[in-house]
Amino acid sequence: MTPLQTVRQRLSQGMPVFGCWLASASSEAAEIIGHTGFDFVMIDQEHGSADHGALRGMLQALAATPTAALVRVPAVDAAVVKRVLDQGADGILFPNVRSVAQAAQAVAACRYPPQGQRGYGIGLARAGTYGINRDAYVADQAAAVLVICQIESREGVDAIGGMAALSGLDGLFIGPYDLSASLGRLADFAAPEVAGLLAEAKQTLNGCGRFWGCVPYPGCDDAALVAQGCRMVIAGSDIGFLREGAIARADALRRLRQSEAGS
Repeated sequence: MTPLQTVRQRLSQGMPVFGCWLASASSEAAEIIGHTGFDFVMIDQEHGSADHGALRGMLQALAATPTAALVRVPAVDAAVVKRVLDQGADGILFPNVRSVAQAAQAVAACRYPPQGQRGYGIGLARAGTYGINRDAYVADQAAAVLVICQIESREGVDAIGGMAALSGLDGLFIGPYDLSASLGRLADFAAPEVAGLLAEAKQTLNGCGRFWGCVPYPGCDDAALVAQGCRMVIAGSDIGFLREGAIARADALRRLRQSEAGS
């Protein structure tokens, strides 16, 4: 069973899957994290620094691990999606999708005709092993690509039901920080309007028949998200793990030096 098949199976069984962001454009970081036990990673091309060349190296590194490789693209852009999928991404997360029409464009960009409008160049692409297994990819793997739309605005929340009805859309994902920012209350999760919109989004998502995901945020940790029905949790990042580990180690060494100076 491939890492993507494992993720899909767990989601179909109602089990949560856990991942982290990859923002550093480092194939070494991708490979290390791919061996640590996450179900998937989300390579971030919206806020991270991975260009197309770096993405290829990260996907190649992750291919030797048991972790599925998903990518958040910068926008709903069929030209970008085509290149990302041809490199072998297991799924796409589209940021800040605000309407059913925009979600339909996202789905179409990920599916070959007649289900969508994905351009055909798999005979030269890594996803089809550079043409060696292109027919098998088109027949099986291409349709298995996860398609997820991120909800980050009032308009997006209002469109959840219509998005969920789209054939080919697998899941929806709450972006709590940008959702709060769209109300003019960035990261103010105690604000009644922010808390109310998040609660509304979660309630609607739980009744829409698709899995939904989120990142932990103040007042709502991993366990709380799962208890609320979230089935795709992205917690932490390669940069965060490096930062926190380095700070902890430097602090420990600084305390050692201080103790030596005081002895």
